[in-house]
Parts: sequence; structure tokens; C-alpha cells
Amino acid sequence: MDNKKDKNTKPKIKKEDNKVENKNKLNSKNLIHSDIKKNITAILLIIFSLLFLLSLINQAGLAGNYINQGLALAFGWSRFLLPVLLLVLGFVYFRRYDKYRYYLTTTGAVLFIFFLASLMHNFYSLEVMKEVAQNGKGGGYIGFGISFILVKYTGILAAYVVSLGFFLIGLILTFNFPLNNLFKKINDKYFILISKLKTLKFNKDKEEEISLKKEEKTNIKENSIKFSDDKVDFDDNDKKSKSEDEDHTQIIQPKVKKENKTKNKGWRLPPLSLLKDSKKRDEPKNLDQKADLIIKTLADFGIDVYFKGYNVGPSMVQYAFEPAKGVRLSKIVTLQNNLAMALATSSIRIEAPIPGKSLVGIELPLEAEYKEEVRIKAILESADFQESKSDLTIALGKDVYGNFILADIQKMPHLMVAGATNTGKSVCINTILASLLYQNSPEKLKLLLIDPKRVELNFYNEIPHLASPVIVEPAKVVKSLQWAVNEMESRYKILEELKVRDIKSFNEKAESGRKRKVDDEKTGKTIYEDLEIMPYVVIVIDELNDLMMAYGKEVEALIVRLVQKSRAVGIHMIVSTQKPTVEVITGLMKSNITTRIALRVATQVDSRTILDAGGAESLLGNGDMLLKGDGAYKMKRIQGAFISDEETLKVVDYIKEVAESQNIEVDSTSESLNDYLKKAKGTQVSLTSGFNNDGDEVDDFFEEAKQIAISCNGLSASSLMTRLSVGWQRASRIIYQLEQAGIIGPQNGAKPRELLIGRESAENLEGEED
Repeated sequence: MDNKKDKNTKPKIKKEDNKVENKNKLNSKNLIHSDIKKNITAILLIIFSLLFLLSLINQAGLAGNYINQGLALAFGWSRFLLPVLLLVLGFVYFRRYDKYRYYLTTTGAVLFIFFLASLMHNFYSLEVMKEVAQNGKGGGYIGFGISFILVKYTGILAAYVVSLGFFLIGLILTFNFPLNNLFKKINDKYFILISKLKTLKFNKDKEEEISLKKEEKTNIKENSIKFSDDKVDFDDNDKKSKSEDEDHTQIIQPKVKKENKTKNKGWRLPPLSLLKDSKKRDEPKNLDQKADLIIKTLADFGIDVYFKGYNVGPSMVQYAFEPAKGVRLSKIVTLQNNLAMALATSSIRIEAPIPGKSLVGIELPLEAEYKEEVRIKAILESADFQESKSDLTIALGKDVYGNFILADIQKMPHLMVAGATNTGKSVCINTILASLLYQNSPEKLKLLLIDPKRVELNFYNEIPHLASPVIVEPAKVVKSLQWAVNEMESRYKILEELKVRDIKSFNEKAESGRKRKVDDEKTGKTIYEDLEIMPYVVIVIDELNDLMMAYGKEVEALIVRLVQKSRAVGIHMIVSTQKPTVEVITGLMKSNITTRIALRVATQVDSRTILDAGGAESLLGNGDMLLKGDGAYKMKRIQGAFISDEETLKVVDYIKEVAESQNIEVDSTSESLNDYLKKAKGTQVSLTSGFNNDGDEVDDFFEEAKQIAISCNGLSASSLMTRLSVGWQRASRIIYQLEQAGIIGPQNGAKPRELLIGRESAENLEGEED
């Protein structure tokens, strides 16, 4: 009984011993980290690689001789690639890959070296294969073993096919490199070489054509000199074409020294030392390679182009290509996204054609380390700015050709700036204001600054150039614009009285000492008073969106009226918005403000709202802009000039100090804006109330339109256009005036506006007015 129990019962001590034994085995297994094992393997492979290499070149002593003989017998001539193969494997084991990657690489290396040896042994006949292996030639015994079997049982051709196939498989697995990539690179290099040869031939043909034309021109010149006594200037056409090209590279290129800068009556302009210098940048690299890639990508879509060079701008590089004959430009433009993907960039812009040239421009952003910061100081100290005629010249930035871009507000004569948040809109406004303050005394320039956001323009307060403190209250904005309209009408009366065309002619008369005949209201006598210089007035609205939401019709009507008429009397407007929608930038505004700047926007729809064309959605931000002008220049890409808040405050503080030291308080406008705002305080905001103090600005058709409204028991703009033969703009203005007068009601969808008074009320109203 006891013996049975002892026999069937397992001793506990043995079970515990097994647990201890298993635990010890587990610890020994995990003692070395897997990465350490791979590192050790890698080091061993590199050691064997170097040892085999030294043996092959007889630099490993007696042991090296034995190793070399052994490798020769095993691998034959293929042994010379064995050190390279082991070195590659060593570096693979140093990297962190999935474990199957190591298995595949090792398998590939074995296939590579074995079937390379087989290929080398296939060159010999079956009878001598063994003898060749014994002598350490061909593929050694490994090559002999594989080659002998393949040749004997499949034939020599099949042996080559199998050996080559497995050799390539080993190559792909070892280096993890698809063969199609290799073929593509070879093909790309070949194509780029052919393209360059074609371009060289194309350029050579062009040069020969130009040379022939020059010879013909020289012959004509010589013949003309022989048979004509008159002096002939054969460079006129060249000069003309050159000037036309310059119009496309720079908005204005004035060459006359600015005389008015010395006529500020003791006013000290801010020194340029208040501003920071531009920093130099490194020259961009790899530009030719990207040009080759563009050529190749376009060729993949069946488009041949000839590379004509590149221009490096502050933040982008423009590659110029001449399309082959028969290539449609629209076809190149549609490949914008394909080019962006091929060049691995998110932003690309195609200019087809480059203005003034029969070339296509493809613009790519520069890497951050190669970008140039365009400081306003560099532009203000340039000869183009210092020698400009106009005192309303503004610094905008640099174009892709490296030219400073200036503009004259007098020629614009108004400007719209639009772009998304944080794209450089406020910096653009500050550079414009700084440009004006660096040229004009308070006597010559008045600024009306409107800032509904209350944060962008407040540091300009207290400078003597302001017509009033910065306007921040929306209710005062409409009144200040009404004041500007009054000022415009008052100036026109003065110009009419003196029989001069514009503010420039008036100021010339004022500076020459011309007097004005005035009737003294107190004595009734006629007196002569000196003409005072009429200052330019620049109105800046920093955020139009807020105003359009609050006072849409009033603000739009006043802005449109100003921009339509105010140029001759020296009143100019700059409006900006970060919400470029059709509700803010209306068609009426766009038709009257033809000079517009677009910074980066979110969508192509926004770009078309600003510029009537796409492109702004592809800009880089940080002051990268597109400028659309009227007539003198087309749309141009510019890297905007930069002025920091610190520099702006320095300029403003300097102007305040000069004004304080000279006790300057100048206001040459017909009626002080501050006085106007105080007088208008509490009055109703109305479209017509600000046009003229005498009420002359009520439309001439107002009474006739009122009678039409009464007779038709209502009124619409379309019926008014038909009956009075006026345009939509004037009809809308009359409709609005009738609504303000309480004659018709507000807009009611597509229905005519409701008449609010009857015939008797209208007659009584007419009687009261009489």
C-alpha cells in the first residue's frame, strides 16, 4: 500500500527544482538585448569584411594567404565582391529594421554571391569546370556546383537565364532597391541631357538669327548714311523697346530729383538711421536641378520647353521657359498641381506669359535659409526713391528681378489692400505711411486714419500730420467721410475760382506768391489774401469689413463718391480688409479702385474677388503679394517691404519731438475735422447730409423721381433707369435719397419700394419746401 502510494506520488521538491531551472533558463535567454545582438553581428560582419579585403591585397600576413586561398577555392573571382557584400550587411544590422528585413537582406546577399559565382562559371564547358574550380578561378567550387547542375540538365542558355535571374533577385533583396527606379534615373538623366542639347541648339539658332538681323540693320544704317544728309538716330526703336521692358520690371523709374523735399519750411524729415539695415543672405543652391526636373515633368505630359534661365527674388525663384511651337499656354497652367507634387512643394505659381516676354514663368518658394527680408530702409535710401518727383511715392517692396518697386499714389490714385489674417496687411499699411512721413511736412500732407479695430493705427496719434485723432468709433467714420466729401467740394470751388485744373497747379500758384480776391463779410470790402498751400489728404481705412457690416450703404456711397472725384483735388484713399468677399469689396468699389494689392488668401474665389484673377491663394504669406495696376503695369508679384513696430514708433516719436520743438499746429483744410465732428455730434447719419452745407448735392432728378414714385404708387431702380435714362449707379443713389427723405420705404425683395406718402402729403411737402 505504501509502495503504491510512493510510486504514484510525484515528489514536490522536483517540481520546485523545475521552476527554478526554467526561471534560470528565461533569465539567461533575455540577458542580452536584441539590439546588442544585432550590433555584435554588425561588428563581426565588418571585421570579416575588412579581414577578407586585407587578405585579397596580401596585407594580412600568413593567415591572410590561407584565407585568400580558401576564398578562391570557394568563390573564385567573385570573392573580390565578398568584402563589399559583408560591409553592406554590417551596416544593415546597425540600423533598426523589422526582423524580416534582416532575413531578406541576408538571403539576398547569399543569392547574390552564389549566383554571381555561377554566372562566372557558365563560361566554361562541363569538361573543364572542375579543373577551373580547383585552380581558384571562375566561380570556385560554389560556382562549379550550381553551374554544373544547370548546364548539364537545362542547357547553357537556360543556365544563364536562371543564374542571371537569381543574381538580380539577390541584388534587389540586398540593397532593397527596385530596378525600375534605376531605369527611371538613367532615363531621366538621358532625357535631361537631350533637353539641354536641344536648348543649346535652340539658343544657338536664336543667336544666329539675331546676328543676321543685326547685320541687316547695320547694312541699312550704312546705306541710309550714304544717301541721306539728315541726321538719323537708329537707337530710337531700341530705346523705346527698352523703356517698354522697364515698365514691366518697375512701376515707376523716375530720374528727376525731388525738388519739393527741400520746400518743407524748416520741417525736419525723419533720418534713415531710425530704420534697420537689411541682412545679406546666402546664394540659393540646386536651382539647375529643379529646372531639369520641371523640364522632365512637363515632358512626361507631352510638353517640350526650352530653359531660358532664372531670376532669384527675395522669397521665390522664377524659372523662365520658352514653349516649343504649337504648345498651348493653358495646357502648362493646368499642370500646376502636378509640378508642385514633382517638386515636393506646396506653393507654385505659373505666369503665362511673363509680361513683356514670350516666356512662361514658373515660380517656386526658396528655402527658409535663402530668403531675404526686404527692409524699408533699403528702398527709402535708393536712388529711385530719392530722385522721384512725387511726394506721394510709396515703397512697396522687391520683385523677382531684384528691383525696388515704388508707386505714386497720385497716379493710382486710390489703393485697395486685402488678404487673410497674418499675411502682412498691417505691415503694408505701415510701410505706406512711413514712406509718406519720410517725404512730407504737416503743411503738405494730412492723414485721416480710420481704425475700427482700435489696435493697428493708434500709435500715430498726436503727430501733426493727422487731420484728427485716429477714428475708432464706427459712428464717427461716416461723419469723417462726409467731412472729406465736403472738403473735396470746397476745394473744387476754389480751383474753379482760380481757373486751375488740379491741386498741383494750385500749389504752384501758392508757392509763387499768387493772391486770392475775397469779399470781407464784416466790412463788405474786397481784400486780397495769400494763397496757402493745399495739403494732400490721404484717407486710410484699416478694416473695411466692420464698417460695411454697420453702415454698408452709407460707407459704400461715400467711398465711391470720393474715389470718383477726389483725385484732382489731392484726396486719396487706401482701404484694406481681411475679409475679401463681394459684400465687403463690392463691384462698385472695384470699378473705381483699380489699383489693388492681394496678399495670401484662403481660396481662389477670394483671389478673384480682389484681382479678378486667381493666384493670391498660391502666395507664401509674410508680405508676399500680387499688385494689380491700371494701364501702366500689369499684375506683378512683390515681396513687400518690412517695417517693425519698433521702427514705426521711433519714426513717430521723432516727428512728435520735431513738432513740439517747432510748436507746429498746421491745419490748412477748409474746415477742421475736429470742429466738424463736434458740430455733427448727435445728428442723424445720412447720405445726403454730409455732401454740402447748402444741400446742393441732392440729385438733379430727385424731384422728377419723386413725382414718378407718387404717380406709380411705388418705385424700383429698374423703372427709374428706364424713365430717366440713367445708369444703375445713379438710379440707386436717387432711390436711397428718396428713402432717406421718407418718400418710399425700404427694399422689399424684388418688389418695387412702397410709397409712404400720398399726393396731398407730397403737395404739402412741396409747399413747405418753397
